[in-house]
Amino acid sequence: MDRPGLAQTHLDRLHDNPQDRMRDPGQLEMIAQGYPDRGRFLTDVDLDPLESAGPAPRARTTTGW
Repeated sequence: MDRPGLAQTHLDRLHDNPQDRMRDPGQLEMIAQGYPDRGRFLTDVDLDPLESAGPAPRARTTTGW
């Protein structure tokens, strides 16, 4: 991924163990390369049932605002 700082910021905020998720964007990019266009890729990804993705990430709360 070209912007690891941006991705890391979001992953840190959303996941208890963000390092495990850092490979996900790169994996999606590799999968997407096999599609003729972005629309077809997004349609196929969107049609996958939510349950196939595993449990939803647990939102982390932060204090000190």
